Amino acid sequence: MNFIKRIFRRDFSYIVLLSLILFLLAGLQNPIIPFQILRVVLGLAFVLFFPGYCLMAAAYPARQDLDGKARLAFSFGLSLVIMPSLALLLDWTPWGITMWSILIGTLFVDMLLIGLTLLRQHSISEEDRFLPLRNLDFRNSWNNLDRKLKASYLAVIFLVLAFSVVAYTIIAFTAPAERMTEFYMLGDEGLAEGYPYQLVADKAFILTVGINNLEGEAMTYTLEAHDASGVIGELGPISLQDQEATEFKFTFTPRTLGEDVEINFYLYQAGVAEPYREVRLITDVVTAGGLP
Repeated sequence: MNFIKRIFRRDFSYIVLLSLILFLLAGLQNPIIPFQILRVVLGLAFVLFFPGYCLMAAAYPARQDLDGKARLAFSFGLSLVIMPSLALLLDWTPWGITMWSILIGTLFVDMLLIGLTLLRQHSISEEDRFLPLRNLDFRNSWNNLDRKLKASYLAVIFLVLAFSVVAYTIIAFTAPAERMTEFYMLGDEGLAEGYPYQLVADKAFILTVGINNLEGEAMTYTLEAHDASGVIGELGPISLQDQEATEFKFTFTPRTLGEDVEINFYLYQAGVAEPYREVRLITDVVTAGGLP
């Protein structure tokens, strides 16, 4: 029992415990509202306080290194430095920036810093170590506080809870961004340039076409190319899952001769008569002998 009490009189034990609770809440599907609010509260602490606190403790392991106010300010400030740096590193990894990569990466950084702090504190006498929960007694500490200080603490707690409720409301009830489909053409080198300045009538030409489905559901498309003569190329159906993208070769055969001929590429949704997306190519179309 004394061993357990000693463990939970260390600040790091609470950081690890609250982080594990956050992991459990993050894994819940459609949790009840109190759990959602708690997830927001712990998430804010996990991102904006814990990393900086662990780094501050590793940098200043002795009690006399910094006072309480400076340690609190450093904890928030250092967190704002650590998290963007971690996100940049994760962006270079195969996992990318996702909720779980941020959670695991942040916990990994916290554990490294906690280990470094414990190593540095090993060479410091226990009385000189920074152990804010050394004499933890919430009830007596609260009773001994000045009335104005109690009111200040309650106000801060209320503001944090209010902010968490507002943040949850914004996240839960904000309408999703407009859904769309990306539709584009690429030139010879696979870039959005280098399109043909001249085509030959009645001779097939191949372009690279790209489609990215961001509609929030699986979609089926068809693709048609038109000039003044009518349909000069078509392909489909093309089925894509939500957030699935594809690039493919599309063949069309221009038939209308002249300068600055408009060739329109229409992307249709299954069952919809009107084109959903359109890309226009303007080029000269000549005969096989090079004459317009």
